[in-house]
Amino acid sequence: MIDPKKNPASAATGCEAQDKYSENHNSRCPLFPANGNYANHCRAVLGCLLPGRKVDQFSYHAETGLPLVDYRTRISNLRLEYHWPIDDEFHDTFDFNGEQRRVKRYWLNQDAMSLLFKRYPGFKDRCAMFMEQGGRKDG
Repeated sequence: MIDPKKNPASAATGCEAQDKYSENHNSRCPLFPANGNYANHCRAVLGCLLPGRKVDQFSYHAETGLPLVDYRTRISNLRLEYHWPIDDEFHDTFDFNGEQRRVKRYWLNQDAMSLLFKRYPGFKDRCAMFMEQGGRKDG
């Protein structure tokens, strides 16, 4: 279930989601993590989310090879510090030992991203360049 307190845009659908995203995020364009102790980890998480996939901590680790212990913290950083519209839900998956786990998976809210692309034309190009460069710092 999506928690509307964490991401108000996820509680609504369609145009209503876009309106809620606008009023709750002050029309801010999301920022790309550039510097700081955890910027590389945030960039790796964002690199997994931008193609539109739903990513949990295990699929993130399998794709990047980075430790999964800070994964949820970096999701929180992207939401709160960098203003990315990230939705989440619980799902069942298997860990590295083959044991079933119930974990959250995350993805970018597509309605909010479409609104951002319309509002900030250069933002779509930045996202494409970021994906092309695989989330590296020079993106």
